[in-house]
Amino acid sequence: MLYALLSVFLLALIAPFIYRLSSMKVPQFLAVCTAGIVGYFLSYLPEIDKGFTRTFQYPWADSLGVSLSFYVDGLSLFFALLISFFGVLIILYAGNYMKGMEHANRFFGYLILFMGSMLGLVLSGNVISMFVFWELTSFSSYLLIGFKNKDEKSREAARQSILVTGGGGLVLLAGLVLMGIAGGSYDIQELISNTEMIRQHPYLSATIVLILIGAFTKSAQFPFHFWLPNAMQAPTPVSAYLHSATMVKAGVFIVFRFNPIFSGIELWQIILASVGGFTMVMGAIVAFKADDLKRILAFTTISALGIFFMMIGIGSEAALQAAIVYVLAHALYKGALFLAAGTLDHECGTRKISELSGFRKKMPRTAAATILSCLSMMGIIPFLGFTGKELLYDAALHSDTPYFVLIISLVLASVFFTAIAIKIVYQIFFVKAENAGPTVTEASWFMFAPPLVLGLLGFLFSVLPNLSIQALLEITAGNMGISSGELDMSLWHGFNTVLLLSLATIILGIILYRGRYVFEKIYSKLPFPLSAIPEKLYDGSLAALTSFSLFQTRAVQNGFLRNYISMFIAVFCFLSIYYLFSSGYLFRSAIDFKWDDIKIYEILVLILVAITVVFLFFAKSRLTVIASIGIIGYGIALSYTFFSAPDVAITQFLAETLGLILLAVILPKLPRLHIANQGSKIKYFLVSLTFGVVMVIITLIVMSEPGRDGLKEYFVLNSLPLGKGENIVNVILVDFRAMDTLGEISVLVITMLGIISLLKLKPEKFEL
Repeated sequence: MLYALLSVFLLALIAPFIYRLSSMKVPQFLAVCTAGIVGYFLSYLPEIDKGFTRTFQYPWADSLGVSLSFYVDGLSLFFALLISFFGVLIILYAGNYMKGMEHANRFFGYLILFMGSMLGLVLSGNVISMFVFWELTSFSSYLLIGFKNKDEKSREAARQSILVTGGGGLVLLAGLVLMGIAGGSYDIQELISNTEMIRQHPYLSATIVLILIGAFTKSAQFPFHFWLPNAMQAPTPVSAYLHSATMVKAGVFIVFRFNPIFSGIELWQIILASVGGFTMVMGAIVAFKADDLKRILAFTTISALGIFFMMIGIGSEAALQAAIVYVLAHALYKGALFLAAGTLDHECGTRKISELSGFRKKMPRTAAATILSCLSMMGIIPFLGFTGKELLYDAALHSDTPYFVLIISLVLASVFFTAIAIKIVYQIFFVKAENAGPTVTEASWFMFAPPLVLGLLGFLFSVLPNLSIQALLEITAGNMGISSGELDMSLWHGFNTVLLLSLATIILGIILYRGRYVFEKIYSKLPFPLSAIPEKLYDGSLAALTSFSLFQTRAVQNGFLRNYISMFIAVFCFLSIYYLFSSGYLFRSAIDFKWDDIKIYEILVLILVAITVVFLFFAKSRLTVIASIGIIGYGIALSYTFFSAPDVAITQFLAETLGLILLAVILPKLPRLHIANQGSKIKYFLVSLTFGVVMVIITLIVMSEPGRDGLKEYFVLNSLPLGKGENIVNVILVDFRAMDTLGEISVLVITMLGIISLLKLKPEKFEL
């Protein structure tokens, strides 16, 4: 398993380079390689059909209880097949769609990187490795959404997606860590086995809320939904792959995966059902109003994702089965519709439905793929969308929760889905052509075949479920928390309430489409659509963050080293004083001085240093500053000799002498001395004075404490047997404090690189 995933990431690494060699054949080569991944996962199907699972364990961070593990059961295999199979079709489609575009070679690398990240996510057997792949999907999707990096809207959409999903990822991490603490493990199967332990833990409510927030951000649920429609700035293959079949279902997947742990808990069920139900209705209504084809599909995707969460919120066996069947149905028809939208945009130069008409004869194959997909979206028999919709209605009708509200919401969303499907098909392909130019022709084979295949699969999986997908879907539903019985995917159940609801949905959808102008008139009178509020809050928060950043840059990070140092010292003094005051150390008696031991020359040196420090604040010449610093340094070195520290004194003398020489040498090349204003001088003087007082207090407190020789004795006794060195100081630095020393060395290396860069800088090449 590890080698299979590594091969995907290796393919992502080499794809941009081999694309440059032969852009015509490389997409087909990449598709064949991806098809090999599909075949690899299909090899697990017989084993999974028999109810077995497979676990692959690789050492990673054993000391933290974290391993790189992969777990193959019905749920992970279903999503892995979905991801890899769609990957094959998208790569073939993108080969023609991206032809001639700038940096198309990078696109395929990004796309396959995303595919590998999604596969790692759904196959992870450990929550920490799951989170790592989760973040990789956010990173790779950021690259894909912002692929047209010269377009400001693309850059803004990419930034918005990474901020929303990345922020949600951090929240998810907190939830996963809390769940690991509560369950005593980070292994997913062990967590499921320790369900009762997690349910009884005081972190339960926080864990549920944090995990669901993470899932809602990735799957674009209200109020985090706004990033998905804006992400339609990405090339169409990205929208078809990420935003219909894979990435947006990552949040759905983790809810499916952790449902066995939280199923039946009231908080889990209520949040999922309410947020999912509201998002479902909101997305469908906003989609019907839109004119841009990809924006319509984006909001219907948001709505469909709400359906999945609502079904998990219902939590019954029928609801779980309905959810997983509709996941497949939605992926097939929505992926096909996105690809068809991309084909129309590629050939006609627009995605607006109001500017598209009469393409049934000009693009018959694209029309066929779109019609097949829209029939499934409407829930017309015998398509998989019909089977999924029937199962959804049945689950809502037999729910223990207030099913009346759920069924009304579900029917309402389905009515809008029907009207949207009619709007797409009728207005683009059957309305008399007005804007279609004579040069519009059918796209190439690789552009119409993938959506056509997906549309046909939506028909075949429904007509022949026993020969194709039913067994895997049954096992997948069982892995989601409730021991699943037989999944009934038959098309005919007689005349019953569910069938009447399906017929009513279609009739009401037709009526809604016919009265679309009345709906649009009512919608346009809304003062402030609820769906737009979260994005306005996001924009306001981002603007406030930008303003605060500018303020703190001017106030703190303004480029002056003295300002950084003073801020650091001021914070240190504040924290030190707070601790000394709160702990009572500040009121302890100081050391009893023996004034007779103080020598006159010690006082003279102290007075000399103090006078020089004061004089330094009024210096207006570099040479005066250098001389003053030298006097202070030599005075401190002299004081070391008074207190029996000749080695430190020699070091100080050498450092001061070398520093003065270097300063004198580079003095002519230094910029003109900046004379601080009176306010700055007072500020720096007060900071310096406060720091000196704090350090004196700390020194007195430390000296008043009884000495502790335990650590000294430890180093003396263990430097030779453990560190293999007789020089205790060296052993402490190299062995006992190895990481500290390594950090110091790293700082010096970085400083050296900075100095080298400055020495090689040629200012005349830069405009300031």
